[in-house]
Amino acid sequence: MKTVLGLYEEQIEALCPIIRDQPDGFRAAAHTLKGASLGVGCLALADFLAPHCSDDAVHSDLNQARFSFLIKETLDAVRSFRAKL
Repeated sequence: MKTVLGLYEEQIEALCPIIRDQPDGFRAAAHTLKGASLGVGCLALADFLAPHCSDDAVHSDLNQARFSFLIKETLDAVRSFRAKL
């Protein structure tokens, strides 16, 4: 489990800049991170990303402040849980 959560952290760190800054690639990155989030039980982040995975999603519709908050909360929770393993 510790390894899986470590890989999830790495995915977050790799995909967040794409989701935040690259209008052309954000949907694929959002879809990948949504699936990983579901896999480890981070449902709030997965739910937030779900509407941004469709073909008609628009990058400007992404609430950057909410996304940043959820990423911070998710990373804090994952790191805390990993430390207890």
